[in-house]
Amino acid sequence: MLSQSSSNTSTSTSTSLDATNNKYHGLLTISRISVIKHIVYDFFSFFNSIAHPSIIYAFIINAWRTIQWAGPSVIPESSTLYPSKTVAQILTDAFSFFFRIVPASIKGEEFIYYAIIALVLFYTFCLILIVTIYIFNKNGKISNGVAIAFYFIFDGIWYLITPIAFTQCGHRIGYTFIQNEDVKDVASWVLIILLLISLCVYYFITAY
Repeated sequence: MLSQSSSNTSTSTSTSLDATNNKYHGLLTISRISVIKHIVYDFFSFFNSIAHPSIIYAFIINAWRTIQWAGPSVIPESSTLYPSKTVAQILTDAFSFFFRIVPASIKGEEFIYYAIIALVLFYTFCLILIVTIYIFNKNGKISNGVAIAFYFIFDGIWYLITPIAFTQCGHRIGYTFIQNEDVKDVASWVLIILLLISLCVYYFITAY
């Protein structure tokens, strides 16, 4: 049933752009941007027709997101509330994984490494996404496995990464630029700007 539905969707998807072009042939010129938007829209429509939401997966992601929003309120970076090498600090470091990835006791030093790794992974994924959309446009379909993989990324991992990126950017601004008054840290400025640009790209992609 799934394969039949996927086949029908892929057939209609692969012919929709041609039908649009034929419909307006000789009447108006369809811009390249409109064509690309049409292809991307068809890709996500096909992707959503194959990958169905998992209740358990959605529950885990929502629970994680709740911790991410509530976590910073306990001020895990405070050495006054959580003295060094105490049980409280160890527990707070473990808890902070959900909204910082790195332990809260590590101050601003980890930001450079986190930002570089995050940017490399993000743009590598964007490249894979572009290649997949290109293949989809040529063949009119993608494998179920690829669609499910994209589902787990779009409906889970990316939702978790976004607040982590904002947390890291905010912490870097507070620690380096305000506390240490080091406004000439070029590397931090560049990485923060690139992260914010990446988040804008993320919101643009997920708008579909």
